[in-house]
Amino acid sequence: MKNRVKAIRHSFAGDSVIDFKGFMLRKYSVTLFVSTCDLKKWPILTRLVATYEYHFVWVTKYRYKVLTGDVALRVRELVRQTCEIFEIKILKGVVRQDHVPILVSAPPHMAPGEIMRRIKGRSSSKLFEEFPMLKKRYWGRHFWARGYFCVTVGQMTEEMVKQYLEHHFEPNPSDNFRTES
Repeated sequence: MKNRVKAIRHSFAGDSVIDFKGFMLRKYSVTLFVSTCDLKKWPILTRLVATYEYHFVWVTKYRYKVLTGDVALRVRELVRQTCEIFEIKILKGVVRQDHVPILVSAPPHMAPGEIMRRIKGRSSSKLFEEFPMLKKRYWGRHFWARGYFCVTVGQMTEEMVKQYLEHHFEPNPSDNFRTES
């Protein structure tokens, strides 16, 4: 029972009176229950046991097919590094020629917009530094297009996302984040 939580109960009751714009509240009580769950599956944070999985897809500006060869490998490396820094776990992903679909598990304090801002911003600036030929193609220092697609795995089953990503992979089953040639 070491890794299981049976029930967490937090309650308080008070006799004090709270006056809020003419409303009188007396003797309030709040109880919070967390049902039995397997804590090995989910990351444990202070006062929270949760997992948030997102399927992101973002594209290159003008959908240019520049994510090939060394650029694709570097994008994969930069995305991995950024995710590692912010404790985001990559479950599956592919670097395609003009877009990157990826399935991640993120901490609950990071909003999807924040995740994409970090990944796209860091990778874009590093790619322009390391590959000067990209500056000619993308004259405004914008490597990625402005938007992105995001859906939680709860709305789309994890199996559907993995099946979508599976047919894009190279034949190396030990790697969960790959490049497409």
